Amino acid sequence: MGSLISHPFRIWYDGNPVPCGGIGGVTTLPEYRSNGTMRQLLTGVLKNAYESGEVFSILAPFSYDFYRKFGYETASWIVDYEISCELLQ
Repeated sequence: MGSLISHPFRIWYDGNPVPCGGIGGVTTLPEYRSNGTMRQLLTGVLKNAYESGEVFSILAPFSYDFYRKFGYETASWIVDYEISCELLQ
């Protein structure tokens, strides 16, 4: 029907390492979309993560509105920088 994975790792917050889960591999078969499959999976994963002490959960969303339903919000934006190779020593 659907699947997802939460990769456990640590991030630095306020100068301290804290447990975090990285949500990825979120998939649902077309015939099971819009019937609550992903809501059940994500709710269960987040409940287990909270109970195991994960303080944060991170993902790169396909839809901000979808993940806001689960309490996610934009915390940072990825910024890319380009520099000329001539500037590197």
